[in-house]
Amino acid sequence: MQSRGAGEQVHLRFKVATIDQTMEGRIADAQRALELATTEYLNACATLHPPLRTSNEPSLSHLNDIFEKCNKFIESTREELLKIGLALKTARNQQASINRLPLELLVRVFEFDLDTPRPFNNSGTLSQTRLSRIVSLSVVCTHWRKLVVETGSFWSHIHLPHSESLVALCVERANNGTLDVVATNTTDNVTNLPDGSWKGKSALRGHTHKIRSLTVSAYILERVHSLISCVLEPSTPRSLREFSVIYIGPSWIHQDAPNGPNTQPKISLDALAKDLYTLSLTGIYLNWNECAFERLCVLKLNGLHALCLAELEQALVASPMLHVLEIAHVVLYGERTSSKPLGLPHLKTLRLTCMEAALGMIVDMFEPGDYTTELNVSLSRARAFPRLSQEAWIQELQCIVPKMCHVTVLGIGHEPCVLEEASFSSILTALPDLIILRLQDLLLKPNPLLALEKILQALPQINKLQMTRVSITDVETFQGVIERCSVQWIELINCLDYSDGERPRIERGTPLYKWAVGSDPRVSLLSE
Repeated sequence: MQSRGAGEQVHLRFKVATIDQTMEGRIADAQRALELATTEYLNACATLHPPLRTSNEPSLSHLNDIFEKCNKFIESTREELLKIGLALKTARNQQASINRLPLELLVRVFEFDLDTPRPFNNSGTLSQTRLSRIVSLSVVCTHWRKLVVETGSFWSHIHLPHSESLVALCVERANNGTLDVVATNTTDNVTNLPDGSWKGKSALRGHTHKIRSLTVSAYILERVHSLISCVLEPSTPRSLREFSVIYIGPSWIHQDAPNGPNTQPKISLDALAKDLYTLSLTGIYLNWNECAFERLCVLKLNGLHALCLAELEQALVASPMLHVLEIAHVVLYGERTSSKPLGLPHLKTLRLTCMEAALGMIVDMFEPGDYTTELNVSLSRARAFPRLSQEAWIQELQCIVPKMCHVTVLGIGHEPCVLEEASFSSILTALPDLIILRLQDLLLKPNPLLALEKILQALPQINKLQMTRVSITDVETFQGVIERCSVQWIELINCLDYSDGERPRIERGTPLYKWAVGSDPRVSLLSE
């Protein structure tokens, strides 16, 4: 059976190859025939080229007729050749590797290119950016564009700052599929939208049950509330699975616990909570005691200036199916309602960023488990608290980090000097599961670079080095450290060459780019 199948495959490949060879032979024969016919045609025209010794009206009229016929023939031939060339180009594009990707993946790539990497752009800039990218990407491959724009999932990605007619068009072309709605308005100008609504919101009326994900970025709290009310249409089944709010409006900055309960910008999810899979809150609070997250798998809390420990505990208790918990730039205060550690049986990943002042609270809050921990620390963040010096900061990390469960990722931000500290190296050696080391927002001079090399030599289990917005002051030392280390992957994300006092991006054409591309295949140059 296997030999028969293999024989059929060989026969099929031979048949396809024979067809291709026959087609190529026919094209070659046709080209030779065209060349011969063109030569004969030009020779015939050449006999008419020498000037006539005698000029008379009949001869001139005859030549004009021949000239017109020649022009018509040349134009028609030219048009046919252009059509053939276009057909061959289209066939080539359709056979390109990227066009053999599944259609939905093509749509995702198209959408990824259109989305601006800066979430806080105003709506006008966002719309202009997407429009310019639609035009530029369409030029690359018209076949790809045709496939994408005829697919409903492409139109399901809706930006509410667009006009009502454009949003309505997107909803119609989404072909009753689920909708991913993005509402971005980060200015405090309310003159054009006095009711706190969005230009395209009314076009969603009657279709809110199709919204699968909703991302809101706003300066005015009322605009967030208006969208939540829109999705919470009465007597409407809901498909909302992902909800993200980025609030950058006015809010008090705390140092100690706030006294007034109404000073926090808050939202209420009501019936939306029970079906959510992903919830992301930046700069905004939630009435946790009113929520029951029966299906919530991912919870992200970012930029909360004062979150009570009891509220965080309530959020976790209300999320029994939680897989990923991400807490960044959050200041915790107060006490828990219970001293018993919380058990999160489904938790797989705990991500902590710039939580130095509260690391002990968080570690003591959870029962040990099989989940992995991703920790990003920053000394500059710690310096915001006068009571915490660099030495005290490192000592606190020495006490807390070894108690964390399976730390697989460690990020270091803003202060490269910690790489040279022996006490900090002892923290790293106490992390047997560490496989990714991140450096972020650093000015990397030779001494910290050489200290980094020693760390990588002492911890051979680290297989990825990730540098984000790192300025490299000594290119030669940097190249030497990278070439000598045994790390499998090195990612340079928006890094800068600071060797001559300026800070040009490491991008196409720069010396470091050429070195990375040509000398070391482990190095990847990426953008955020």
